Amino acid sequence: MRRFSSWSCLFCGVAAMALFGAPALAVPTFDNKDLRGDYLFTVVEMRRVMLPGGSTPIEHCVIAGTATFDGAGTMTLNAAQRCSITGSGAVSGTQYYMVNADGSFLISESAGMTDPVHGQIVDKGRTLLMDGTLRTLADVLNWWGIAMRR
Repeated sequence: MRRFSSWSCLFCGVAAMALFGAPALAVPTFDNKDLRGDYLFTVVEMRRVMLPGGSTPIEHCVIAGTATFDGAGTMTLNAAQRCSITGSGAVSGTQYYMVNADGSFLISESAGMTDPVHGQIVDKGRTLLMDGTLRTLADVLNWWGIAMRR
């Protein structure tokens, strides 16, 4: 009798899902408010450098620091850059970002999103993965980074 009860409950549950549809799973949606606060980041860039005499060697750069997102589309950058040819220095300024509903985002030095960096919000907003797949500058050969919320 117990076996019959178990099978009948299972059958009724499957039949109810077939008739009324499976329960909808909530798909998280994102917007600019999901990028808020300080993120510690590291970016690696490979680019061609034009030197006097016309040579264009490949330069490797590491940029590390803090990106502060305001939750409304503006990011403040405070970092240090170390490059194999042009040397080291500070990198700072204001940049702009736009978050899509699927958690992907763009970051650009211009509000018009020209030459943007692409990224993805992961780990419930604690981690950002960034890549240069949308970069259009001919001298940038490879660009990628990761950021962790402080």
